[in-house]
Amino acid sequence: MDTKRHFDINRCIVSGQVVRVWDWGEDVLFRVAFVPEGAPTPRQVTARVPAGFVDGKLIDLAPGDFVRVRGFLENVEFQETLRDYLRFARVSDFKETGDGWDAVTFRRSHTRISVLEVEKIDGENISPASALLQGVVTRSWPLKGRSAARLAVYDEHTDVIEPANGKPERRRPHYVTVLIPPGRTVQRGERIRASGSISVRLYREPIERALLRNGYADLLQTADRDYLEGISALRSSLSVNANAVSVFARLKRANLAAA
Repeated sequence: MDTKRHFDINRCIVSGQVVRVWDWGEDVLFRVAFVPEGAPTPRQVTARVPAGFVDGKLIDLAPGDFVRVRGFLENVEFQETLRDYLRFARVSDFKETGDGWDAVTFRRSHTRISVLEVEKIDGENISPASALLQGVVTRSWPLKGRSAARLAVYDEHTDVIEPANGKPERRRPHYVTVLIPPGRTVQRGERIRASGSISVRLYREPIERALLRNGYADLLQTADRDYLEGISALRSSLSVNANAVSVFARLKRANLAAA
């Protein structure tokens, strides 16, 4: 850690049962099933072990193990092929082919845990999943009677963007969605610190929405819309359900005078 620089906070803890382990290049990834606070059924979160080693040792892990994972939240941007989308939609005989369909890809973003520590635990020793984040609000929007915010988190684990054209060193932030406590709002550009539980929302994305979102409106002009209407892929979205937020801002002078 560079102690001469000020970094944002990005910490999380999840405990649960390992349901899958796989390799991705040199990294080891695994999926942990846990029950989010207030949720009736388990959800799953993906964890990444860089190069497969923790504290210099190869991770000792298999499906069925109960673990407590400590690390930080990171988002991954990637391109999803139409074939992968259809796999998540459970469609094996897609009839729209040719005329640009073979080149379709969808932009995706996925939030996962980058692992710093893994502890084997007893199945009865499960603790609630939690996170502590600090960052800059890049956008906010209303969501079911409360506010949600997208945070740019410049923590110590962010990738460095090499300086160019005389510009100083910059870092590529991690982006995390935070659900703001009811009754409180945040604005773009504000710095906040939030603590709360980790939540995973499951939803379905219709193929028409995915096509429009990625600039393939022309393909819909000649497609069988009635056929496409019944196709949707299962998605998941990780966020931090905050129970407390510190907003690092100053009351505007006009409001101060009114008070």
